[in-house]
Amino acid sequence: MTYKRCKCPARYNVAGKRLACAKKHDSWSYVIDVPLSEEGRRTLGRQQITRGGFASEGGATAAMRRAIQLLEIPDSDDDVGHVQIADLIREHYRRYRQLPEHDDVKRRFVVGLPLVRGQTTAEWLDEWLAAKRGVARTTYRSYQGHLRLHLKPRLGHILLEKLRGPHIQAAYDGIVADSATHPRPVGPATVRRIHATLRKALNDAVRQRRIPDNPALHIELPRARRVKPVAWTRQRVIQWMATGARPKVAVWTPVQTGAFLDFAVSDRLYAYYHLLVFRGPRRGEGIGLKWTNVDLDEGLFEVEKQIVQLGWKTAETEPKSDSDVGRGQRPAAMSSVRSSYARAACLRHTASCRHVIRGYRLNNSQAPLSAAGSSHARSHRCTPGQPGSERLSTTRQQYAA
Repeated sequence: MTYKRCKCPARYNVAGKRLACAKKHDSWSYVIDVPLSEEGRRTLGRQQITRGGFASEGGATAAMRRAIQLLEIPDSDDDVGHVQIADLIREHYRRYRQLPEHDDVKRRFVVGLPLVRGQTTAEWLDEWLAAKRGVARTTYRSYQGHLRLHLKPRLGHILLEKLRGPHIQAAYDGIVADSATHPRPVGPATVRRIHATLRKALNDAVRQRRIPDNPALHIELPRARRVKPVAWTRQRVIQWMATGARPKVAVWTPVQTGAFLDFAVSDRLYAYYHLLVFRGPRRGEGIGLKWTNVDLDEGLFEVEKQIVQLGWKTAETEPKSDSDVGRGQRPAAMSSVRSSYARAACLRHTASCRHVIRGYRLNNSQAPLSAAGSSHARSHRCTPGQPGSERLSTTRQQYAA
């Protein structure tokens, strides 16, 4: 019912019901009894919705009818649903001073989404990240960086259920624009990785029925063109020596790689470089090998662990699923080299052997070159005219089988 509150003395009719003041002052209010069964009244108690501050009786009546329509969304015998709708109405009045939209409430109620909303995107992202216990440490650190540096500062203040595609698109545009003057600006590939993190977090929110759908599914992302490695041809070497300009990704030719190995033959990591060039494990896979994973007499090895960098620290993790030789696969056979070659390498480089090849058998065949790379290789200068600052990892991109 609707009624008017004022400071005038109360008036009642013959039945004892209080009458509204006839004067045109103060405001109108309404009160609704939440429909509950007899059992619901005994267990949940009497539930009412009251709202005041309307300038006219018509305004109070219209608001009361909208509230009644919301209370009609659950089935007539759904006491818990009626109480949930009542709590939603009260919470919405408290936060926004208005009733929630009928269609939105009905859609959320039908699919079982929470009605009383309020979790921000930042709160959900923190909750989501805290629950990611089964991912690799490198992946977790990547998620953590994307949330801390990009997603939470730009989207964290938006309510999770109100996050829309334009918000996400504007955030990505801002990330690219603000980093344009940085020494290492955010490029299309980084934007795609940030988007993958957000898309995963919102997919999990949909799975938990926090939101009805994922607003990140239909975002137009910048096209990330994969840079194709080029070889250090004679012309490119001459240009690099004259101007310092170099391709973004360039790899040594077989002749240049051989020159590097000849130059580094006395280095304590020579056996490691030789392994990377001719067998092509990733850098972390080569460093992470143990003697128990290798059989020098049979010429076999298998990759079970890898060493990865986490910030300024390193950690031992599982190898990538696309590793050439991984856990559970048959060890890779290496021919065209005698076991004594590896033993000789170990004798020459005893200190490095325990930490570098750790059981690999080397191959001096003429197979396509591949290398995982090592930052230590940057310190070597090969024959005059050779771009000695090149990493073996870029050679792997060009020649990996």
